[in-house]
Amino acid sequence: MINLKSRPLILVGMILVLIGIAGLALSTAELVGVQFASFEDWEKNQGDTGFIPLSLPLNLETESPQAGSPSLPPLPTMPAITADLKNEGEPNASTAAPESAITPEATRPAVIPTRLVIPSIQLDAPIVPTRSKQARIGGEIYEQWQAPDKFAVGWYTGSAVLGQVGNTVLVGHHNVDGKVFENLHKVQPGDEIVLVGGTVALRYQVVNVMILPERNVDVQTRLENARWILPSEDERVTLVTCWPAWTNTHRLIVVAQPVGEPFVVPEDFLVE
Repeated sequence: MINLKSRPLILVGMILVLIGIAGLALSTAELVGVQFASFEDWEKNQGDTGFIPLSLPLNLETESPQAGSPSLPPLPTMPAITADLKNEGEPNASTAAPESAITPEATRPAVIPTRLVIPSIQLDAPIVPTRSKQARIGGEIYEQWQAPDKFAVGWYTGSAVLGQVGNTVLVGHHNVDGKVFENLHKVQPGDEIVLVGGTVALRYQVVNVMILPERNVDVQTRLENARWILPSEDERVTLVTCWPAWTNTHRLIVVAQPVGEPFVVPEDFLVE
């Protein structure tokens, strides 16, 4: 027989057990990277600063043959090579590494990106693999790739490696956590980008710079924005961050295509 005086204690105990079970369930959901929210609630939780991860349904790449990354405009005229991979100061065309440093048989090596150089904005940054998480938004599970929480560019590991047909996707913060892409909005079509992988460097030329609305827009608009990180049938590099500097209402996307031949860089240029 239960003592009447002990009933309040039993009730309190049952409430605490239920709270514990609920907390365990939420913690488990967080551990596997699944969130439960509508798109409206999810958007409110993004805050006004930092990188808003692009959200892609897990099955988007197989839903339709037209679901890949959009086509690009023709390459503009390539300016003189300006990257100086040996010095940290101003670019110097006279010290650029020669194209002949790699034999013709290895002109398009497949390498993982480790460093990004954009001379026009004096950016020289390491590249690290970036992690993803799954989020349940509006009843559907989406894949979301996060930006590094330091001065580094994140390589979306589900995208292409350098030197191969496909879309190499790089993401970074613009106003928090090192602000690696703080000046990415200043890049213009025709600018040069140099990407290093191992001891090999590859040159790219910017062909497309876009500022697209991301917050307070419908799901279809977000998905159209996210198509830029999908696989492509050509070799390209896509850089993604948010805009403007004081918030993250828009998506800044820069796309570049390869030009010239790969070349060898000195070991002291490599990122630890």
